[in-house]
Amino acid sequence: MPIKLQKRNLLQALELHGDGDEFTIIGLRESQSEFFKYDLCLKNKEGSSRILGLQAQSFNMDSLIELYGDNPEKWAGKKLVLYQSEWNNRPVIRVHPSSKK
Repeated sequence: MPIKLQKRNLLQALELHGDGDEFTIIGLRESQSEFFKYDLCLKNKEGSSRILGLQAQSFNMDSLIELYGDNPEKWAGKKLVLYQSEWNNRPVIRVHPSSKK
């Protein structure tokens, strides 16, 4: 099933709160961006759709596979927490499991 969002809504690290923000996974699709391989389509607790850009081989992609398995079609509905972190003195987003099931 194709995932459609009204606009790009790319999530930025600086938008996240210090204790992390919880999201629900809508699905994974090939990115419409030249900068990312995949878009992880998410919904926040307010119901707004957001996108986390992912590379095929990245810390976040590895974390998602470790948490939810290697079949992205089974990720829909799973909850996760996104935290702001730092890499090479730049803010980045890191994926962590949600404490809520």
